[in-house]
Amino acid sequence: TPDSKATDVVKQNVVILMATLAKHLKQDDPKVKPIVCKLMDSLSTPSEQVQVAVAECLAPLVPSIKDVAPQLIQRILYQLLESENYGERRGAAYGLAGLVKGLGLLSLKQLEIMPTLIEAITNKKNFKHREGALMASRP
Repeated sequence: TPDSKATDVVKQNVVILMATLAKHLKQDDPKVKPIVCKLMDSLSTPSEQVQVAVAECLAPLVPSIKDVAPQLIQRILYQLLESENYGERRGAAYGLAGLVKGLGLLSLKQLEIMPTLIEAITNKKNFKHREGALMASRP
């Protein structure tokens, strides 16, 4: 509908604005963490435009939140594999991509992301696990 498209565009622009402002703050500024939390929350928005914008904005902010990155990864993996809502799982895949891009490829091993995704994709009992793992492999 036209209203939801307009709302998505507004949310997308707010996300980009917030992240752009956060990029200009010092890495140790206490305002960065709440901004990243808001960005993470907006991944639940069932709009691919908003989810892509968040993922692109997350990577440059990751150095400011390295201390809480493992908790964010665990939270996003849980959402990716357990959420009942397809849009939330899709948003989690984009968020995971943004966090990994900011942390570097080595984080896939260090934070046990790959073993978790491999286990999920081989889970024959839960389709959400397989679907989430496939989404994460190609957001």
